[in-house]
Amino acid sequence: MRSLLIDHILPLSVVCGILVIVFVCWGLPETIAPWGTELPTQVQTEPSPNYIPALRSSREHEEMIKFALRSGTLIILGSSELAENSDAVSYRFIPATYHFPVLGVGHAGYQSLAILSTLGCMAGKLHHARLLMIISPGWFEDLSSGGTTVDLFLENLSGNMLRDMILTEELPVVFKYYIAAYIAEKYNTISRSSAPLRYLYHLGISEKNIFFSVIHYPFLKWNRWLLTHPFGLLVQKKQLENQIPELASQIVYSPEPARDVEFVNWDSLMTVSSALSYSRSTNNRWGISDDYYTTYIHGNTGRIKPVSPGQNQELQDFGMLVALLKTFNCRATFVIQPLNPFYFQTLPLLQPTIQAVVDTITTAGFPCLNLFETDSTFYNKAMLRDVMHMDDYAWYIVNQFIEDQYIKNE
Repeated sequence: MRSLLIDHILPLSVVCGILVIVFVCWGLPETIAPWGTELPTQVQTEPSPNYIPALRSSREHEEMIKFALRSGTLIILGSSELAENSDAVSYRFIPATYHFPVLGVGHAGYQSLAILSTLGCMAGKLHHARLLMIISPGWFEDLSSGGTTVDLFLENLSGNMLRDMILTEELPVVFKYYIAAYIAEKYNTISRSSAPLRYLYHLGISEKNIFFSVIHYPFLKWNRWLLTHPFGLLVQKKQLENQIPELASQIVYSPEPARDVEFVNWDSLMTVSSALSYSRSTNNRWGISDDYYTTYIHGNTGRIKPVSPGQNQELQDFGMLVALLKTFNCRATFVIQPLNPFYFQTLPLLQPTIQAVVDTITTAGFPCLNLFETDSTFYNKAMLRDVMHMDDYAWYIVNQFIEDQYIKNE
């Protein structure tokens, strides 16, 4: 009986226990697909050396952003408005006018948590970084108020980036725990796991209570070992989502000293761009371009669905993003875009939320250009080309703001 126990039952139990640990540590099977999530829209835009729609596990893109952070380049982070083709868009206009380096990062759905996580992975280079956040009011209402989708997160946060964030001592733990809580919440919708994601999952779960902390402690240690031990790095190599390409021989937008500030006739630019915007809107009185109005609007109106601050995940994520910028003394500025009040006739319902966004920015001591207007009487119809994307007129206002904040006093 003792021989049976020692020679067979005990070894079998040990093997089964190891298999259970390995299975749990490795996370979900790779065949599980996200359910109920929409894949990010592919950006259709003219290629620009100053614009990265998404990192998409590109080591070259990661290095471009790191280089921009440490070189004093102005990085503009936002969502779909950055995919515009116009020469008035800031990452085209400012370098062409002042030879001042600007890099745009983001496309549709790139919201506060994704921006927070991207910057958190590069914490060591964040000190005094020049950053401009273009905020869409639409982030904070209805479905978008639920925050960054897991697809968008994984599109921009590679395994290597998450590993850097986990291991760096530059990033305060409060931000690591916040991102880990997000991963823990979304983990069941992640189709491909990796050691960094598993570590963040167990970290997020372990913070719920002391019981979970004890249960998940071995898994935390195991996955951290995978991130640091040479053998562990070899084991997880095939699981990391990104394939590291050969880096470009040079960054194509390498910054040079800004020119002496030349006179820009902003009044003239805005007069011309305003007239052009009005000339493209002849079949409606809402300031919407004819083709967009004919294709999508037809006299219909949209509704704003506000979410209470306590239930607004995007508002909470935004607060953490501002806290991160404050922690690293970033030279950060903010632009809040307008929405068309002729189309969104319930827009005043969103005003308290946008005021909370403004208060968060100003309390932290950051400059803010607020273009949000709920009253159609005071709304300038040249601001948007559709119902939410800025036309040239608004971009020139943003560019003048950039000149005032970053160029005049350089």
